[in-house]
Amino acid sequence: MTEDEFSHLEVQLLSDDGNLYVHHDITLPDFPLSLAWLDCPPFVNSDGAQTSVGSYVAVGTFSPAIEIWNLDVLDPLEPTAVLGGIDKRAKTLQQKKSSSGKKGKKQKCYLPGSHQGPVMSLSWNSTFRQALASGSADSTVKIWDVTTQACSFTMNHHTDKVQSVSWHHMRHGC
Repeated sequence: MTEDEFSHLEVQLLSDDGNLYVHHDITLPDFPLSLAWLDCPPFVNSDGAQTSVGSYVAVGTFSPAIEIWNLDVLDPLEPTAVLGGIDKRAKTLQQKKSSSGKKGKKQKCYLPGSHQGPVMSLSWNSTFRQALASGSADSTVKIWDVTTQACSFTMNHHTDKVQSVSWHHMRHGC
């Protein structure tokens, strides 16, 4: 939902007696463009295994970052993980350099593997649970490993913004 200048994610539940109520109301940093539910936690266990299951939602916005929110936690204040985005540390260093008297064009510093435009579409792969695909206005599609929170692969052969991504659900065997 977006009201005035504030966006938030509202998760509603339907109770057994037919009542609908708000279970989560999460404030988002920017206007939401895409959502994808996933059951894969954005981390690995201490032994490096991925065995747990949860309820998470990935949110793509006008920002180049993808936020992953844990829906098993009531009213979380911060996302569980953020994939890509603008490097705030480099931005702070750049501001310090520009305040030293040198005038220059402000340039955004992106985290490695990040989109460089709004994230317009998301799709989770239920077969390979750690895989999340994202399409962006920067004309790229990225495949993310949510457990390592890193971009695994970038497809940059598109000539215009990518407004929709989806996994092909191929069955193996008969």
